[in-house]
Amino acid sequence: MKKLPILLFVLVASAGLRDSALAGSRLNLLYITADDMNADSPGWMGGRMGATPELDQLAATSHRFLNNHVTAPICQPSREAMFTKWGPHRSGALGFNPVQPGTPTLVTALQAAGYYAAAINKTPHMKPDAEFPWNDKNAWPDGTAKFKVEAMSGISYKAIAAAGEKDERIAARVKQLRVGEPLMFFNEQTDSGERSNSIADANYAAEIKRLAALLLEQMEKTGDPQTENFQQAMADWQATAGKLGR
Repeated sequence: MKKLPILLFVLVASAGLRDSALAGSRLNLLYITADDMNADSPGWMGGRMGATPELDQLAATSHRFLNNHVTAPICQPSREAMFTKWGPHRSGALGFNPVQPGTPTLVTALQAAGYYAAAINKTPHMKPDAEFPWNDKNAWPDGTAKFKVEAMSGISYKAIAAAGEKDERIAARVKQLRVGEPLMFFNEQTDSGERSNSIADANYAAEIKRLAALLLEQMEKTGDPQTENFQQAMADWQATAGKLGR
């Protein structure tokens, strides 16, 4: 049976985990959104490919909303509209911008009602943290967050990953893709394949500082939700490898 690769955001809200007195008195909530999936792809929406058997089974025992329209033509503003009940022009979530401070969200509403709110995937897009104060997020079995996109479900990535089991260089490339590093810098003239991270090379420290300043300026100007993470990564770099360039 053909499976349709879907990038999911999952919200799990449990009444029993946060307040035992609520256990059994109200339902838990599982909220799933899917990126890049046509409305007619799932079987329960009329799809005939048999691509979503698990979702079809879930839909058979769930409340289904059959006449809905998106708020915006891209994922994040639409998702934020569902989480805030406000349109993007009001919440501030235009494009990949964070919502405005003080914007009410489903996360804070659920927590105020005694729920424990956890999420998997897409949480870096839901900012600022004060408006999306998850009790738990992006949990993986081994505790390490790993990157994954739809393309990695295809045969090409699987072949590369298998080759990495016999070749250390390929294994390093696979690890770089799945786990990554907080900061990476590559010399495109000598390393066009971007195999060697030169972030700790003293020869590039001055250029790294220059480019980081330009990037940070743009991130702050646009309200990029990753600004704080980038600032922390640069502070850590300055405290270690960055000293080499002084």
